Amino acid sequence: MLAFIGIILICTIFLYQSGRITSEKMQLQNAADAAAFGASTLEARSLNFSAYTNRAMVANEVAVGQMVGMLSFVDELKTTGEYIEEYAAGLEAATAWLFLVITVGDIVEGIITAIVEVMETIGEILVDAGETAEESMEIVISPLIRGMSIINTVYSVSQTAYHGATIYLVTTNILQSLEDNVPGTTPFKVKNIFDPDKPGAHLSDFGVLALVGHLPSYWSGYTKRYTPDKQNKPDDNDDDGDDKKDKELIAKYRKQVEQDRTKVAADQKLVSDARTKQHDDLKQQDLDQKAYDDQEKTCNQLKETMDNDDTDENKKKYAACKEKLAEDQATLDNDKDTIKKDTKNLKKQKKKLKKDQKTLKADKKLLEDEQKREAGDHKKGNDTAETNAGMQRMAATIREARDPFSSGGPPVHDKNIFNSDFKFENRDWRFGLGIDQHIGKVGALNFFIGLDSNGGSELRYKGSNYGWSALDTAVLEAAMEVQIKFEVKIFGIKIGIDIDDEIAIGIPTGGGGYQANDGSEGNTLTVLDMPPSLGYYGESKKDGKPKIYGTAGYPTDRWISWEGAAIEMEENTVKGSPYSGLKPYRDMTDLDPGESGYTMPFISPYFIVGVTRKHKDINKTGPKFSGNLNLLEEQRTIDRIGAIAKSELYFNRPTDVSHFIRHDNFTEKPNVFGPFWQARLSKTNDIDRFLALAIQHKTIWLSDHDAAEIPGMETIKSEIEKLLNLF
Repeated sequence: MLAFIGIILICTIFLYQSGRITSEKMQLQNAADAAAFGASTLEARSLNFSAYTNRAMVANEVAVGQMVGMLSFVDELKTTGEYIEEYAAGLEAATAWLFLVITVGDIVEGIITAIVEVMETIGEILVDAGETAEESMEIVISPLIRGMSIINTVYSVSQTAYHGATIYLVTTNILQSLEDNVPGTTPFKVKNIFDPDKPGAHLSDFGVLALVGHLPSYWSGYTKRYTPDKQNKPDDNDDDGDDKKDKELIAKYRKQVEQDRTKVAADQKLVSDARTKQHDDLKQQDLDQKAYDDQEKTCNQLKETMDNDDTDENKKKYAACKEKLAEDQATLDNDKDTIKKDTKNLKKQKKKLKKDQKTLKADKKLLEDEQKREAGDHKKGNDTAETNAGMQRMAATIREARDPFSSGGPPVHDKNIFNSDFKFENRDWRFGLGIDQHIGKVGALNFFIGLDSNGGSELRYKGSNYGWSALDTAVLEAAMEVQIKFEVKIFGIKIGIDIDDEIAIGIPTGGGGYQANDGSEGNTLTVLDMPPSLGYYGESKKDGKPKIYGTAGYPTDRWISWEGAAIEMEENTVKGSPYSGLKPYRDMTDLDPGESGYTMPFISPYFIVGVTRKHKDINKTGPKFSGNLNLLEEQRTIDRIGAIAKSELYFNRPTDVSHFIRHDNFTEKPNVFGPFWQARLSKTNDIDRFLALAIQHKTIWLSDHDAAEIPGMETIKSEIEKLLNLF
């Protein structure tokens, strides 16, 4: 019994000691997890702050576009009066010449004179009203635009300030997490931050290297600050042969990428259709199975009835039921074959989609490489194609966010405003007679005669930054638009007609224009920047892209008004030069990061923390019998316990909450316009653990026995261990 009690005491002491060491290890691991997760959480908040401020800057830019558009809209009123006065003067001159050739009565001459006077009066009223409204609005709008630019500057600077402050917060959070989670850790001060003998837990050599290596990648690695003044400037030698070849190659790659995107979009639709068909067929199979089960139950009941009452009528009912049951069975068999075909087709479409996505990725890489190479050939100072793309992305986002009044696009309905179908109108207006006639299901015929005004605002690059400009044109026109589209198949050959054209004859009646920029000559749009080819984006009006300036230059009968509006725009710059262009902002460095293989564990968006605690700092005193039963023995190579934790940033826009879900049902890629950044702990891999062991514990994760089995490895391992022991 005494011997047994001794064994129990020794086991109890061992369990107590090992439990304490396990507790110390768990505390250290918890501290590492808290530090890693906290660091990524702080960085996620920084990106979400940048996303909110990016969205605010976009909204303010759209407001500037609205205000410039309002000035252009009013300027069109003034020019309409000027056009009327010019037509009155032309009519007066023409009739005066005519009266010299032929003799007319006083009544006719009086009527024409009265018409001229009325036109002059109307024109004078419109000019005076337009000028008064224009001057009054500019007094208010100029400081408002300046205020918007100042606010955007504040947002831009605050992004950098918050991003920089996060570096300090991440560092202090790591140290505070160690202090809060590991009892006995003394408060961190500047003089003892990296002291390896400081009581309690502290960052290991590996943790310090990871922190120092992570911060630069966080500052400008995973995301980047795009600055307008670092964009590429036009090169004086853009017309040389090499540059022409580069542009042709880029155009070729860009066209190929667009074709690839079209294929991928078509493949995605086919996959979606195949998945929907499979779902519908499965649902139909369930219905047919239920019908079969019900029929089988009915047949069993009829059989029991027939067994009890063997009449011809019951036999006839049972035979009919069995015949229907056989038909249901055939339907079920057909359903199984259909589902089998659906599954095979879905697999085939997924395979094709994957193949086309791979091709798209490869062609995008070719395009990006060529763009970077071409930009490198013409770069000046810090100009890069990446910066160009970044600023163009911000400009494109602003254009997409415009309301109908700014863009001149079709009206937009919003049912979320006061629970009603609120309609946001554009600035177009018409006064006259219009007929819209549908031609069956194949097209439509639209006709209009009267006054027609179109306009819109645009954000365009000129000089060293972007500026807002707006144009509005009005014509007295007779226009007819024909839309016919149908297709038939004859002997397997598709034959169809696709007509979408507009014919218009018009007389210009007005053209207003305004722009807002910093006032420098190089950033001001001129008439030379407004050729008629700007009537629409893209290669044709059928490509589905929005028409520039809200179709103010389309169709051709507007070109005279367009030219007049362009002259007005060159002359009418918002007084005081209140607009200072787009501001620097933060966005992704790589829009499609994907899986790029192994990267260092501390490179953003990943973050890794390494912490240690010395054995001598742990209270491991135990009871003494013949000797000290301490569990931890001081060793030359192992004198500490350690832990590592890895975290990562990730972007996740909810797809199950109606308030956040995208209307197009696409999965949103990481970006710094959506505030959906989060943090999570991540698994460490073998290389992460190997580096941690080597740097934290000065230990190579390879036994001497295993190293001896590999020729030359034993010597390499020995030399690396000597190198590690120097630190």
